[in-house]
Amino acid sequence: MHMLHGAILYNLIEFGASSQRELSFRLGVNPSEMVGLIDFLEDEGWVQRVRDDIDRRKNNLVITELGRKIIKEREAQLDKPTKVFFGALSAEELEQLSNLLMRVVEDRRSKRQS
Repeated sequence: MHMLHGAILYNLIEFGASSQRELSFRLGVNPSEMVGLIDFLEDEGWVQRVRDDIDRRKNNLVITELGRKIIKEREAQLDKPTKVFFGALSAEELEQLSNLLMRVVEDRRSKRQS
């Protein structure tokens, strides 16, 4: 699984059903790249394209139960090294680090779109 595959799955968990365009915008990924990423996830059975109830011309992506299972398995694999690497930080410090990193990501995204 590529890092962007995981980002897409996490994004669908956090924000719910989303269009490819919405995902492209949120993740700062070129829409033409997103097609291949989504195709891979769909082929693996981790996401599903579902017709939008309001705009029948549009498809939304939803994470499947298998996709949720894969994310839980990945989290379990990553949890141990993360605890070792960041073991010196308290929960509050980890939260602060996460917030700071998100600011950097948001700043890069806004500059990319300008």
